[in-house]
Order: sequence, then C-alpha cells, then structure tokens
Amino acid sequence: MRHRLPENNDFDRRRQLGELRSVVDSEAGRTYLAEAHTGWSLD
Repeated sequence: MRHRLPENNDFDRRRQLGELRSVVDSEAGRTYLAEAHTGWSLD
C-alpha cells in the first residue's frame, strides 16, 4: 500500500492510492497504520 512497484500499471497505482486514502482518511485507520508500522500502541 505504501510502496510503488515498477511493474504496476496506472490502474494498479490508482487502486493503491485509493486503499491508502481509505486508511488515512479516518482516525481509526491512521491509528491502525501507525501501530502496525511501529508495533507500538498509541495508548
């Protein structure tokens, strides 16, 4: 979701961007992404 792959076509890049936006456009999604990336709870 966060890495660009050279073999992806335009559709793949737009789909990937849509997936990322669906996560970062909500507080719960941002929290999930931060915790999953770092392994730390934000509590």
